[in-house]
Amino acid sequence: MLTDSLFRMPTLWCAEGHAEAGGKTYLYEFAWPTPVLDGAYGACHSLDVPFLFGVLDDEIGRPILGDPAPAGFEVLSAQLHRAWTSFATSGDPGWPRFGTDWRLARSWNVPVEVVSDPAGASRRIWREHA
Repeated sequence: MLTDSLFRMPTLWCAEGHAEAGGKTYLYEFAWPTPVLDGAYGACHSLDVPFLFGVLDDEIGRPILGDPAPAGFEVLSAQLHRAWTSFATSGDPGWPRFGTDWRLARSWNVPVEVVSDPAGASRRIWREHA
């Protein structure tokens, strides 16, 4: 609930507002769960940072990814890095735009895929119990 209130819902509300105002909006969810502590952290906040920069052997990466890094790190890291680089250079990260009518988002997990309304359950709860 705290993660939703601090990160997930404000991000979603910004994406909705930007899309409704006519902006080119792209949304993603880093859904890959870390195996650290038998998966207790899940896909926690900031887990995407070591993947984005390809850095796993430092004081940030090791505690959140484990040592040695999990299988698949290099592949997912390269895909995430390519998407961010593409967005920075062309404005297109490589997946469909987000809109409040279709709510498509990239889900960074294995496999990487486009999903519809990944925050749907939370969105409905927060709308009805704001």
